[in-house]
Amino acid sequence: MNNPSIPKRYAVRCLLGEGGSSRVYRVQDSIRDRELALKLVTAAESAFLRREFDTLRQIRHENLIQVFDWGALPSGEAYYTMELIEGGDWSGRMGKAQPADDVRHILTGLLRGLAHLHCHGEIHGDLKPANILLGAGGVVKITDVGMGGSGRSASGLSGTPGYAAPEVWEGSRADVRSDLYSVGVMTYEALTGKHPFAGRTVREVISGQLEGWVPSPGVHGRQVPADLERVVMRAVERKPGLRQGSADEFMEGFGVEDRIGEILGGKLVGREKEIAEIEKLLYSEEPGTPTLLYVTGEPGIGKTALLNEIAHRLLNAAARVVDLDFSIRVSPEEQLSTSLELSATSDLPKLLLDLGNDSPLLIHARLRNLDDPASESFCRSLARYVWALSMEVGRASHILFALRGSKTEHPDRFEQVIRVSPLSGTHFGGALRYFLGAEDLKSELVAKLMSLTGGNPGMLRSALVSLIDRRLLDRRDGIWRFREATQIQSLSIEPESNPWFPA
Repeated sequence: MNNPSIPKRYAVRCLLGEGGSSRVYRVQDSIRDRELALKLVTAAESAFLRREFDTLRQIRHENLIQVFDWGALPSGEAYYTMELIEGGDWSGRMGKAQPADDVRHILTGLLRGLAHLHCHGEIHGDLKPANILLGAGGVVKITDVGMGGSGRSASGLSGTPGYAAPEVWEGSRADVRSDLYSVGVMTYEALTGKHPFAGRTVREVISGQLEGWVPSPGVHGRQVPADLERVVMRAVERKPGLRQGSADEFMEGFGVEDRIGEILGGKLVGREKEIAEIEKLLYSEEPGTPTLLYVTGEPGIGKTALLNEIAHRLLNAAARVVDLDFSIRVSPEEQLSTSLELSATSDLPKLLLDLGNDSPLLIHARLRNLDDPASESFCRSLARYVWALSMEVGRASHILFALRGSKTEHPDRFEQVIRVSPLSGTHFGGALRYFLGAEDLKSELVAKLMSLTGGNPGMLRSALVSLIDRRLLDRRDGIWRFREATQIQSLSIEPESNPWFPA
């Protein structure tokens, strides 16, 4: 195996798979101190990979693969890292009939993730068994979401013969119903052990799809539960209008009570002012510009989310970002050396200043907790040296150490404090929509949630999860609605045993 020329922080363990213009490797990330999967594509596919990464970064759900870091190589190739799922993909189980209960579980996870994706206006566009990862403990994850595009439909001939819907091969735009067709084909194959459109050539397979006739699962000698047979046969209908109109409707058809699953987060909104302030520090040409940033604010206000967004934008602009994690066993000096590919760290301030002369560098310091004086002292000391050296040579550093902190008064000359405030009404509504997706909620409910949470994004998430758990907030046919409009004014949010407050 020829190892790819990727950053040294990633030690390649093995090749997990390859196809077309992409390869997926098992890697050890020395900075995150964990094993991950790294997807690498050619320069020609880098834009598609970028879009896939952005989609998965902003639309997060337990049944969608979690992504971590993005990067571009001098060759033009691009990569991102994602969680490593031990167990393989659904294609490894095809070719023989699978137990109906196993298929029911996989189908439920698949449709939950797909429903969340569709609810945000995204189409997968290339659903097939190889893109459904199955892990230990019943984990189900959808991968490769970059094919379909955004909006209620996606253009272009894409997809896999035998799984992409017949209207796609006729040149129509892929949409929700074409994704559900692909789900139906996979489920049929899993239940019977036979592909509904088996053929010796691609032309024969697509011709079978265009003809549209699918035999009952019983033809293959399999006793399939009636509810599963009913939803599958409807999903593989030749005419899109005869299929289910949403993943929610598909799940309802075989009795899934919890159609939502766990929503993990959404796109950051309402922080353009803070982002502009941070970018000003990084791009300033003035010597003596602060090199240490404290991001402060109440629990749940989105301090980490803000710094993650800045990191994403910098990477998109070909700048450098280092995650300095003080909770892992690797020393901060070693993390910096590995991430920045330094040959030595004996004169770290000068090395950093030289790097900043090439392009801005953000060092995101992740302290063990808000009361971590030793880690904070390391950052302050190094930031002060870089600042002093910048003043001495009369050159802007373009270096910024950023950390969540509680410092609010009397910053030193090399420090700056940005306090993250609660969201305004307009941005609060945007945060709600980016978390849930398509919704039809009364303005009175949004105002009530604003009152209950004070515009705190973390508290909003906890409130929405509480309403979903109590079945007051429900999604039908891809649209969220509040079921008890008369209860809005008397609405209260029960405190969760483990409230989610992203710091």
